Amino acid sequence: MKKYNGNKFSCEFIIDDCKVFGEITFDGINTIAKIWSSEPILIKSVSDNIYGLIYDGMRYITLIDSIFLSENGASTVRQGKEFVRRYNCIIHPRFIAIGSEWLENTASIEEAWFSTDKLERVFHDHNAYRSVINVDEDLINDLIKRDLEYSERKLGFQSNINDHIEKKHYDIGAYPSIYLYTGSKEILSFKTVLGKVSLYHIEGQSSYGGSGVTSDILTQFHIFLNKSANVKKIVYECWKIHNFIEILSGQEDYPSQIGVSTKESEDGSYFEIYVSTDTVEDSDEHFDSLLNARMDKDYLSGIFQAWFDRHEDWKDARNQLCHTYSSKSYNIDRVVRCANIFDLIPDKSKVDLPEEIEEAKAQARKTFKKLPDSLEKRSILQALGRLGTKTLKHKIDNRIDIISSSCDFDFVELNFIAHQAVDCRNYFVHGGNKKFDYTLHLDMVNFFIDTLEFIFVVSDLIDCGWKINDWLKPYTPNHKVGRYFNKYPHYLSQLKLITSNSSS
Repeated sequence: MKKYNGNKFSCEFIIDDCKVFGEITFDGINTIAKIWSSEPILIKSVSDNIYGLIYDGMRYITLIDSIFLSENGASTVRQGKEFVRRYNCIIHPRFIAIGSEWLENTASIEEAWFSTDKLERVFHDHNAYRSVINVDEDLINDLIKRDLEYSERKLGFQSNINDHIEKKHYDIGAYPSIYLYTGSKEILSFKTVLGKVSLYHIEGQSSYGGSGVTSDILTQFHIFLNKSANVKKIVYECWKIHNFIEILSGQEDYPSQIGVSTKESEDGSYFEIYVSTDTVEDSDEHFDSLLNARMDKDYLSGIFQAWFDRHEDWKDARNQLCHTYSSKSYNIDRVVRCANIFDLIPDKSKVDLPEEIEEAKAQARKTFKKLPDSLEKRSILQALGRLGTKTLKHKIDNRIDIISSSCDFDFVELNFIAHQAVDCRNYFVHGGNKKFDYTLHLDMVNFFIDTLEFIFVVSDLIDCGWKINDWLKPYTPNHKVGRYFNKYPHYLSQLKLITSNSSS
């Protein structure tokens, strides 16, 4: 995806078995295809696949799940005594498949590859390369000789040997420089409904010879499907992974690569999938990740597996969080959204009510049921029905208990801050009395947002097996979660001061 962003290409499209001309602009959420013709452009269903050919490189493109931005456009110009009419339309495709042939809209995909812009930095392996300082020359000569002789036996030729150089290939001379790649190949793996997902560091080499050797590491997920799937299912699966990576990094991110292979031909066909979504500017800003490549493979795999095992039940809450979690924009709407996500967490448990309250609830129901029907009667009966179910504050307290039982940090008053955040949310949803002037203390409102997001993210990960105390050693990492530990004491004291002044 990344290599196409910001580029415009001349192309042709096949519409109703007729060839028409146009251009396509790859621009994230603003990606468009313009089509021109001397005849009316009749597209029966724009959501069906639309096939085209980019002239630059002669690449086939398939527009998938499109919508009209402009339909049946026309313009007229006079040429002598005649009028010439031309037709046009503008289409926005959600996905574009790019390959050496067109991609049919069927469940034909067998494998997929996926990466995000920040993925390599999330799982960056600082110790992947190292040099060998004290080299035994005879040992290295023997190693090269054995390797090339093995290649000749297995492949019939000596790999790494240029035809024009002398065949005496293993006398390397004095003081060789040796560089080793010792990083993880498979970083983690887990299973989803679609199949097995593995994360790899893939090593690539170029620039052999006297100019030196360059080795690049590509970090990407490989999805081995249980059964064939279509593009929409693949993109949906990739988007779930993308959202988790954004949480791990605390940074805005976007899918930088989606590739798929199909079973249509004997050798299979490979396609790049461009998703018309927002992109983010490249940033050199340093950040630490909640998970990283230095951690044990089984530990990482276990967390990913647990997170995805319950994603279907948690997806509404997590998706709401991911809309704003990595954003630097703070506002009142974000407070409301962050509080509401706790109501979306599956939890059917009840609150144990004292016996006298249960009796009062039963008596009140009897009394109000006898009254004539009215909005007030229905409102009271609904409120009585909710009595005993967990309130928003109850649900948040449960998530705080998970953090407190797993983290050595003193969060004794985290409940107080969270309850103040809910009161703030309630004021902007229902009105009524406010605990203090939220407009005057916007920095405290921002802290409420950070608090609610911290509680949700950390408790979710702890549930999945994350060891927060290990992550905090030997220093507080540069992540939203880590920064919250640093700001917590200051804002707690400020909040106590503000609330005490407001109540006096």
